[in-house]
Amino acid sequence: MIKEIVCQKAIDYEYQPDGGNTPVLDAYDGCQIKCPYCFQWQDLTWNQNILVKTNFPEVLVQELVDWDPTQTLYVGSRGDPYMPLEGRYRLTQKILQILLARGIPCILSTKSNAPALLEDIELFRQFGEKLIVCIGQSNLTHLRKTTNPQELPNIRTVNELVRLGIQTWVFITPVMPGITDVKRMVDALPGNIPIFLDKLRMDATSAFRQRFFAFLRSYDPSLEPRYLEIMQKGTDPYYQELKEIYQDEPRVKFVFGEQ
Repeated sequence: MIKEIVCQKAIDYEYQPDGGNTPVLDAYDGCQIKCPYCFQWQDLTWNQNILVKTNFPEVLVQELVDWDPTQTLYVGSRGDPYMPLEGRYRLTQKILQILLARGIPCILSTKSNAPALLEDIELFRQFGEKLIVCIGQSNLTHLRKTTNPQELPNIRTVNELVRLGIQTWVFITPVMPGITDVKRMVDALPGNIPIFLDKLRMDATSAFRQRFFAFLRSYDPSLEPRYLEIMQKGTDPYYQELKEIYQDEPRVKFVFGEQ
């Protein structure tokens, strides 16, 4: 269910697997994309409803009064900033307009190819070097429809953004053997942009484990034993193979190592 709420704060912090923390902006709490591997499922209350913080832009303006304008803000953590709801509320667009007016650098992360994203391309261009758009490739809705990376909507989006001169990064996170054909994805992407990889971080205690295996049984049941082994052993041979393949390729980066 979608619920409109009034928020008390705009800038929050996300805590990374490597122990770092990142200042994030989430005008939406909850996500319509519902990736079954998302670490946000660890919060058992997350996504029971999708919360739309209708006053988010106004609160953000107040908090930016004392913000260091050289410090980067990240848009998108507890909800994809370009999920379909953005087409109705346009809160992400308003956030970007606020940051642009104040010259604050921004990294925006999305796995969506909703029309609202394409409508904001001119806004992206106005940021120049102060905006990085990160496009995720592990969108399972897309990967269900084609095994050809050239046909994946988000690879097409990346190529278009790069063509227009917008600073773009790619993340293939998590790497999922039998689902994400990383080498073909990398080959289908522009040769001059960074590509970030990370393994599937799932063990027997993961709150999303049952959700992920339910997806796997509907996607390809023959993969289930392979993922059970990954979960039990804590290592992924495919991920290790990719680290060897790309060890001398500087644009391919492994996000958190093995910690």
